[in-house]
Amino acid sequence: MTQQEQEQFDELQLRCSKTKYRIEFIAAKDGDDGGSRYWDFYYVDEKGYEYGRENFFSLNKLKEEVEEYLSL
Repeated sequence: MTQQEQEQFDELQLRCSKTKYRIEFIAAKDGDDGGSRYWDFYYVDEKGYEYGRENFFSLNKLKEEVEEYLSL
């Protein structure tokens, strides 16, 4: 992740940590040219079960989705 992406991700992760939503960065595997890196967005219930994992290959798309869910 670039420094700018890291800063955006950290901001989103902080905002999500105060809610029932979570995001994770999944790095590319060794030997991959960055094509398989992605971000996960999901919901965690009160028992800690995860639901609705969605993969985003663009930080901008993830940001749009998070903003939409946090505005509900």
